[in-house]
Amino acid sequence: MDNQPALVRFSLSEVPENERAITLHEAFGRAVLNMDFKPLTEYPDFNLESQFLPGATVTRGWNTPHALTSSYDPSRDNDDLAVVWGRSLGGVISQRGKDALSGHGPVLISCAETTCAKTGQNAVHTTVRLQPSLLLSMLPQAESFIMRQPIGPDSEAFRLLDGYLSVLRAEPLCDPELGRAAALHICDLLALAFGTGRDCQHIASGRGLRAARLGLIKRWVMTHLLDPSLCVAAAAAAQGLSPRYVQILFAEAGPTFSEFVLKKRLQFVHRCLGNREIGARPISSIAYHAGFSDLSYFNRAFKTAYGETPSDVRARTLGLAANDSL
Repeated sequence: MDNQPALVRFSLSEVPENERAITLHEAFGRAVLNMDFKPLTEYPDFNLESQFLPGATVTRGWNTPHALTSSYDPSRDNDDLAVVWGRSLGGVISQRGKDALSGHGPVLISCAETTCAKTGQNAVHTTVRLQPSLLLSMLPQAESFIMRQPIGPDSEAFRLLDGYLSVLRAEPLCDPELGRAAALHICDLLALAFGTGRDCQHIASGRGLRAARLGLIKRWVMTHLLDPSLCVAAAAAAQGLSPRYVQILFAEAGPTFSEFVLKKRLQFVHRCLGNREIGARPISSIAYHAGFSDLSYFNRAFKTAYGETPSDVRARTLGLAANDSL
């Protein structure tokens, strides 16, 4: 796996319908994924997005029904471990003479062994591929979980993993160090979900679990950013946590909760001031809309963050007079 985080997308939506089957089978299945794809509909549709992290690859997909077999070229095999889950009416994955049904929870497979799968209708799926050394460091007994489905729908660790992956998708990473940290967090959450030993559980709970919770809190904050009543107590209540615990999570990662909210609100205002339609509105109106209740505090914070006043930014980006009305 590459050490540089990257996001790659593949879709058949722009391919003529009569060319989709051969494109999926040859150009994408055999050439890219090293798998034999067999569409089960006359005009297949296929959408895939892969996020590459150091030691891990997260792939999300949606497709019409198809069958697949790995590997087309055995010389390109690797010993990665993969966790697969999703929704698919009639979907099944087979390995080692065992079947795992879609919708019955995540299943762990070995990429070094032949895998067969078939998706049904409404196939939405996620696959996390991991270097063995990465997962085995947190889940030493991983081999015993292959083709079992021990993770139930109420698993807190798995729900946090799903949410954490959504955060990574919304904010793709570019820095290799952050990418490595994210891969470790994914392993931590998988280990907790499958059920690891006491020592590894302690590490995973203190690393991956906390990172996932912080990511979900930040995501919730961004959806409520413009609410003037936004506070740490509200964010904590939404996640079923204590305000003190939320404050600790932010303090460990860097900026405090209040600093994070302030930074994001100032960024929102800055973007508005660069928009010709929105930026022409009174600056005070934009600031109030962003959740600020004290204009003096807003102006001081804005100048500290950007080195210029809101009026200066608007004048520079929109060509308005710097002394325009606030």
